[in-house]
Amino acid sequence: MRAYLDLSEVTALEAAGWGLAYFTSIYFGFAIFHGLVHRWVMAKLGWGRRLNERPIYKDQIWKEMGWSGLSILVFGVGLIVPWWMVRQGWAHVMMDAPWSTVVLELLALVAWNDVHFYATHRLLHSKWAFPRFHIQHHKSVVTTPFSTYAFHPVEAAMLGNVLLLPMAVHDFSVQALVALPLVSLWFNSIGHVNWDPWPRLGV
Repeated sequence: MRAYLDLSEVTALEAAGWGLAYFTSIYFGFAIFHGLVHRWVMAKLGWGRRLNERPIYKDQIWKEMGWSGLSILVFGVGLIVPWWMVRQGWAHVMMDAPWSTVVLELLALVAWNDVHFYATHRLLHSKWAFPRFHIQHHKSVVTTPFSTYAFHPVEAAMLGNVLLLPMAVHDFSVQALVALPLVSLWFNSIGHVNWDPWPRLGV
């Protein structure tokens, strides 16, 4: 018999608090890690080169962290929605899924995340949405690892709802649900670090 996540003793405030702690830790953890590895270790070893040689604008990283803080707030508070879905019995989260199931679920979630991101990004680049919301992310012309979550709160809400539909149609494992933001942010941090580790390949 399957064991499912029981949130009957967890309040909405606690769910949001755990979400805030989780997204804050992975944001700063990956930003600092990729910044150190690509911009310092690889640079010292002569491995790769900067993609954009222009300097970042004044106070850019502080502003990126400010907007990212708002995004993290949206993501954390937004965790109340899946918490509520589980509490209402509209979704169930497995606690004892075998690792083969976890891997398959994570692959499915990564694929869905790409579809969701593509559709959301196309919408955000529309003539109506871009100047109102998405332009904030593009202010970081020379990107840094701290650019990754530098969204307008509306954009953060649009991107942050990626798990709601999958959870409504399938009982995912807690490991796969927790791992998706890790995988997504890992690659997004690499994409925003402004470093090409293999310039000769033209990657």
